[in-house]
Amino acid sequence: MQVAFDVDIDVTREKNSPFLSAITKCFDGIQECLRDPFWRVSVTRFPFQRSVSEAVKFIRGFGKKVIQERREAVLRGDDIPHDVLTSI
Repeated sequence: MQVAFDVDIDVTREKNSPFLSAITKCFDGIQECLRDPFWRVSVTRFPFQRSVSEAVKFIRGFGKKVIQERREAVLRGDDIPHDVLTSI
């Protein structure tokens, strides 16, 4: 993640990282969607669906925070790294 957004989320050293858990849960949701296209309407799958939704919200919130901090740094005139986020 440090290459794309210049943020060290420490997932390689910390196995219980909330970011890593959220990414894994999102991939589980994608895999389930590909395996069973009707999993979203299964009442027995609601707890799993809720956990996937919370993981997606966590990742989106993280991305929004990083982008917002970068915008503020640009407005302040701080030196910003040349990474994918700067290119976008």
